[in-house]
Amino acid sequence: MKKLILLLLIINFSSCIERNTTDPIKAYTYWSGEKPPKEVEVINAKYWQSSHFTFEYIMYIELKTTKEWRKEFIKQNLLVLNNKDEELSDKPNWFKASNKFELYLLNDSLKSNSKYYIDTINNHLLIYEEQL
Repeated sequence: MKKLILLLLIINFSSCIERNTTDPIKAYTYWSGEKPPKEVEVINAKYWQSSHFTFEYIMYIELKTTKEWRKEFIKQNLLVLNNKDEELSDKPNWFKASNKFELYLLNDSLKSNSKYYIDTINNHLLIYEEQL
């Protein structure tokens, strides 16, 4: 019984560790749960995850991807093209979406402030995700 209680305490407290990184590969892995596939080059990232037991995070990430990967990402995440954009505060210096980028939002944007900027010419994807 003592071993079970100790195991439960370890599991509980190990999930309560804040994550904060600017390492692109670590940030991608924290976000997606896996290392980047060969179709994705992670260029820049900033990732913060709360120490709460709930999954709260803020992430900025810059990717270079294949056209096929982007299409599947848009489809899987139910992203919709949007033309209204508001400036993000506290963004990293490298997170700059020029007028070449198209803005996508989650289909139900009332539930999220996340933004997905896609440059289809240069195959770049800037992602801001917030889950609080």
